[in-house]
Amino acid sequence: MDTISCGATIAWAMDCYEAGLITSEDTGGIALRFGDADAMVKMTGDDRQREGFGDLLAEGSAAAAAKIGSAAEDLV
Repeated sequence: MDTISCGATIAWAMDCYEAGLITSEDTGGIALRFGDADAMVKMTGDDRQREGFGDLLAEGSAAAAAKIGSAAEDLV
């Protein structure tokens, strides 16, 4: 796992969450809000284990955005 890419991908997911492109329903109940360290740690673990929404994030932001849609791709 590349820590810089992981952090950037989760930050992108937080942008998507705040823009309403994904919801806590998509993320398995995790509110991906900036400043929420617990959410960041949880999502990092899910990414590493490829569990839940982390499985999508493990592909990277560009691949994840392609699956979410064009508005998400604009944020990459």
